[in-house]
Amino acid sequence: IYYEDVKDPKVKFRADNKADIQLELEQKQTSRLDILLGILPPVDNTQRLQFTGSIDVALLSPIRRGELLEFKFEKLTQSSQQTRLALMLPYLLRTPLRLSGVFDLLKQNEDFQNQSLDLAAQYDFSPFLAASFYLNTKNTRLLGESLIDTSLLDLPQLDSRRRMLG
Repeated sequence: IYYEDVKDPKVKFRADNKADIQLELEQKQTSRLDILLGILPPVDNTQRLQFTGSIDVALLSPIRRGELLEFKFEKLTQSSQQTRLALMLPYLLRTPLRLSGVFDLLKQNEDFQNQSLDLAAQYDFSPFLAASFYLNTKNTRLLGESLIDTSLLDLPQLDSRRRMLG
């Protein structure tokens, strides 16, 4: 929602059996910025201070075209981090073409890393008919050998890749 009502709507009936609706609206701020920072003290003398935190940014319609830009980063423990970047562009170049994308990254210690990418395009022919295309890819990699015994396996065998089109 980009606007909020200031006064109740008014309806005026015309002589040609039609009506005009009058709305008094104010722009509403819908974007957000949340930042949380923390410090983890060292466990012993060989470690340094660790910075942790969370950044969450969502910009809704920053250039007044209905677009959405999101960025999220979390490092709540010293052993993991998560990142998300999302973008949605409706009515690209003043056409009914909509593009969107989401990138996710999760890294857990030195054990594994997950990457995910979703891309989509949609063309609206009418309010009830649209054609869409999407690409979804997900990769999982085992970074270290601390989770399981890999002495009998080739490390690349534990990696995973998935791609989907539609």
